[in-house]
Amino acid sequence: MRQYSLFDVPKISAFLLLAVFLPLLLSAADITNISVAQRRDGSKKADISFDLSNVDSLVCIIVKVSLDNGSTFDTLDAQYLSGDLDYLNSGSGKSIVWDMGASHPDSYSSETILDVIPVVKPYAMDIDGNFYPAVKIGNQWWLTENLKVRNYRDGTAIPRVTDNTAWTQLSTGAYCYYDNDSSSYAETYGALYNWHAVNGDTDGDGIKDKEIAPAGWHVPTDEEWKELEMHLGMNQSIADLAGWRGTDEGKKLKSTSGWSSSGNGTDAVGFAALPGGYRSYVNGYFSSLGGNAYFWSASKDGTNYAWYRELYYGRDAIYRSYDYKENGFSLRCVQD
Repeated sequence: MRQYSLFDVPKISAFLLLAVFLPLLLSAADITNISVAQRRDGSKKADISFDLSNVDSLVCIIVKVSLDNGSTFDTLDAQYLSGDLDYLNSGSGKSIVWDMGASHPDSYSSETILDVIPVVKPYAMDIDGNFYPAVKIGNQWWLTENLKVRNYRDGTAIPRVTDNTAWTQLSTGAYCYYDNDSSSYAETYGALYNWHAVNGDTDGDGIKDKEIAPAGWHVPTDEEWKELEMHLGMNQSIADLAGWRGTDEGKKLKSTSGWSSSGNGTDAVGFAALPGGYRSYVNGYFSSLGGNAYFWSASKDGTNYAWYRELYYGRDAIYRSYDYKENGFSLRCVQD
């Protein structure tokens, strides 16, 4: 335990910061040289600095606060913290800003203790070297970006099909980019995949041959999508329905920008869904960029169909249905 002598600012209605600072050593990383300073400018913010070393896997930082000299601790919500928080490697001079006036506007304590904790945070790296952040929602870890991989997990290439007629006739896995324009859309929206690619079907026999998800991850089943939806507020009977279901569960998944006609969401759980549109099985045309997001599940429905989810700029609910496997939809992954 390291003690710091910091100035007293009794006129601020937030904290008399800070009595004691507790660095914590975990196997995830060593956190050292921690310092903290309350700003004198009336902003009711505090600056935290520290060094990280011996990082075996990328870590995130959790900050906990106690107002009773360490008897109880509460984890600070990420909305009150900014700076070096996520997917950190070893290095010195890391910094975090804590908006204590926003997180505890009516609190006052001369016995404030902070715990700064490095924790291994799941993330994914696909076979092509693309990096995907992750977020925990309920008991599941979800990737927060759409898949953009061009090869199956074993390195076998997924065919990129640009011709419209060829796309409609596929019985094997394939991908494309919206409007066949990777430079404009790949980084933001990822790729669009037919369900045969989800199934890793390379020879058209309907049997899974390959894995498309990064190691340690998989395309969620219909039931895993339901688990997410029930964490957001649906009950089982509602989640089991087809069509538009729920109230504001879709709004909680949608990103706070990028949706047409003020159809943005709250991104309440960090899923950050973006409206990447789709490619039609009927004619190979692209549609609905900016307005709709479509996500495959790993669950098929008979020979020709598979279950998916849709988010729409004009609705706050979530659409569940099945459609032809030859459609091009986005992919999200959930941890094994």
